[in-house]
Amino acid sequence: MIKHKQFRLLPLSAAIALVFAGQAAQAEDVDELEQLIRPTSSAAFGIGVVSEDNRNFGQFNGLAEGGAYPLVDFDLNRRDDETGVWTRAAGRDLGTDARELRFGQERQGGWEYFVEYGELTRNHPYRVNTPLNGLGSNQQEYGSAQRDQTLRLDRERFKIGARTFLSPEVDLKLTYRHEEKSGDRAWGVQGPNFVTEPVDYRHEEINAVLGYTTERLQLSGGYLASLFGNQPKVLENAGGQSEVSLPLDNQSHQLYLNGGYAFTPTTRASFQAAYDRLTQDDAFFTPSDPVLVNENNLDAKVINTRLMARLTSRPMDRLQVTGQLRYSDRDDRTPRVQFIGDGDTRDGFNVPHSLTRTTGEVEATYSLPQGYALTAGVEREETERSAPPIRSTAYRTEVDETTYRLAVKRRLTERLGGSLAYLYSDRGGSDFLESGNAEDRRLDPINLADRQRDKVRLTLDWLATDALDVQLRYEQAWDDYDIRLYGPREGESRFASLDVGYRLSEQWQLTGWLSQDQTEIEQITRTGGGDLWSADLRHKGRALGLGLRGRTLMGLKMGADVQMSLDQSEHLIASVDSDKSLPKLFYRRWGLTAFLEKPLSEHASLRLNYAYDRLTTDDWTWEEWSYNDGTTITQDRRDDVHFVGLTYQYRFW
Repeated sequence: MIKHKQFRLLPLSAAIALVFAGQAAQAEDVDELEQLIRPTSSAAFGIGVVSEDNRNFGQFNGLAEGGAYPLVDFDLNRRDDETGVWTRAAGRDLGTDARELRFGQERQGGWEYFVEYGELTRNHPYRVNTPLNGLGSNQQEYGSAQRDQTLRLDRERFKIGARTFLSPEVDLKLTYRHEEKSGDRAWGVQGPNFVTEPVDYRHEEINAVLGYTTERLQLSGGYLASLFGNQPKVLENAGGQSEVSLPLDNQSHQLYLNGGYAFTPTTRASFQAAYDRLTQDDAFFTPSDPVLVNENNLDAKVINTRLMARLTSRPMDRLQVTGQLRYSDRDDRTPRVQFIGDGDTRDGFNVPHSLTRTTGEVEATYSLPQGYALTAGVEREETERSAPPIRSTAYRTEVDETTYRLAVKRRLTERLGGSLAYLYSDRGGSDFLESGNAEDRRLDPINLADRQRDKVRLTLDWLATDALDVQLRYEQAWDDYDIRLYGPREGESRFASLDVGYRLSEQWQLTGWLSQDQTEIEQITRTGGGDLWSADLRHKGRALGLGLRGRTLMGLKMGADVQMSLDQSEHLIASVDSDKSLPKLFYRRWGLTAFLEKPLSEHASLRLNYAYDRLTTDDWTWEEWSYNDGTTITQDRRDDVHFVGLTYQYRFW
């Protein structure tokens, strides 16, 4: 049975169809020379079959349900030789929930406009079994019977834009984007009890850009508005709680200016500046219980300021120098108001958060004899943040980090080149502010703790033969934390990758890649009961891929790609009493895609596509877990899906 996907035939698609039909009718009259001059247009129609319902393969591509799907794509390009106007239209995946449409026209150096429409569905990758009733609404309550529920989010996007040249140097661009998102998102409330967030978002974005371009000066400035709205505002009867607030309306307005200037052919400066004003004054619900204040909105306001200046110069043939300065400031001007009662770990006030970060960088590269190039640089970053009045861990308001870089690069032979780099970073800051928790008073958070980092990076690029190309990259870093008593002690990370390309013949090409990354960190702390314990957290990832492309003597186009990824996590927990290490967990994914295309004529071909996707896991964190209301969330240990598609393709000029 074919899945009948709801799709409104917009006026846009109707107009595209008319232009498309007229262009196809002229295809037979185009001679061989015209085929080389004019860009190719194409259309594809067919059917695809998904072997079964799945939660991973079709999470975002609209192929989550088993069954048949119409496969419809087109790409139209046309130029009017008399007016010089280009007409372009494209449609992708029109038979699925991930469809996209675009139509536009332009005359180079004069004007252009476009219209876009798109849909995207995200399917929840886990199985939800719950007694909750009222999903999709803001009134939810628990029943007596457990049922399987399918959660999904549907996104619909519409965008239009236009550009016109007011003069040879000045152009104006305007875009408007409207997006709607609806569905159910897995959520939870105090208990813990399971509820879903009824998503009904509206997001609008307006962007106006004025550009000025000359041979030496380029400027681009504009205004960007982002408006977010949500209905409803309150989730009622949620998990035994009378009311729970949902995301509130908010908006941001930004003014920005970017530019660049070439002082000389070897010296260029560029800059960026932006000023944002973000506000949230949407009225929220007032609980039925007595409240401490009569405020009905947060009256939130945040001012963001971002500046960047960069200068690159080649003062002499062998020397290139780059300097850059970045500044960002988040000024949270939201008033502090006590909304709830205080307690041991809270004062009942909202907590505005401000942050200022300044980064300066200087780098120089000097070309030495015998093909060597030496690069040296230094970067300084200073961060200042506001401190919450009540803290669960130690806290510091100022953090600074200095990084030194030294690298050498050389082309060893005409076919072999490489580089070796060493980086050293030292992070420190202001004195720590103690927390209110006696056990965590001297716990230094990982992002604030003093740290020294050593890092090496190696790259090789080898053109072994005219047919074989190899690239190698390796990185390793060692972190040493200087903590006062509790917190991270040391860490290590490694990354290696190998990419190979081999041309078997003029008609066949083979590609392959392999990568591995590993991250490890050790930390020590003390529990509320006074037990001292340590954790050695490890994560390892592996990935590989092989690809083959070619054409047979009979004109058949063939291709195949195989990919595998493996992610493993390990948590080694130890205390003074016993070893309490947690079980390992892993995610492994295999994927195979292949195609075979048979030419039927000069313009037509038949294409067969196949895809296989397998996901296996032993993620025990989702096993034997249930909410207080009885809801369970589980995932399949193995998910296998096959897809086969057959399309008729037609190309014309």
